[in-house]
Amino acid sequence: ALYKIDKKSKFRIIDLAERRAGNPYLPQSIKDLERKAVSEADLVIIDNHAAIDDYRELNANIYYIPQGVNSDTFYEVDGKDRKYVGYIGNLHFAIDYPYLINLIKANPSEEFLIIGGILEDEANTVLELSNVKHVQQIPKSELNDYLAQMKLGLIPYVKNERTIGVYPTKLFEYLSAGVPVLATDLPEVSQYEDDNFLKISNDIENLSDLTFTRKGIHEAVESNTWDARWTEYLNKIEICLK
Repeated sequence: ALYKIDKKSKFRIIDLAERRAGNPYLPQSIKDLERKAVSEADLVIIDNHAAIDDYRELNANIYYIPQGVNSDTFYEVDGKDRKYVGYIGNLHFAIDYPYLINLIKANPSEEFLIIGGILEDEANTVLELSNVKHVQQIPKSELNDYLAQMKLGLIPYVKNERTIGVYPTKLFEYLSAGVPVLATDLPEVSQYEDDNFLKISNDIENLSDLTFTRKGIHEAVESNTWDARWTEYLNKIEICLK
């Protein structure tokens, strides 16, 4: 239905926020329809490099503009006790559960805080660990209060054909709240690696050995707000209209 509505437009923009071509659970008819829509669009915006590679030959006006962060919702709060190693987001298919379990077990003196819904049975194995505190899904407006209690944020994603096009919005939500990040080598996260606030590692780290100066963290956030993204959108639209 959306395709039929879009087809009537004089100037068609498609914004793809995930990589459907690598999803084995989507029917081929949906993937074919997306390819057709991309090929016919005047402007295509995609938030991950893998999907751009999938469709590069279909359209000359494909641009990479990833997700942004709302700095009014996520911001640093001073004076709070930061004691948790945290993860915000649902426990879903993209989580590397063996990695996360081993990381928690290797750091028994750390307190882990996980905030989100349980979408995979394997998640229960994580939540049963003695040094894990779990909070169910909460409104996004309340997340910043929990982030203020975190000294480190986690993005423990597995890298495979289905996840290489995942762009975790939680990266800049953590950073906006002043929380440095430890992440596995997911492509859309690795591009921002910076020893001052983002470490990329698939190893089971001793978390007490990690140190972050947080130098440059605010500049990184400012470059990735929704305001900055909107400016990029407008620039690309202007280019295509000329």
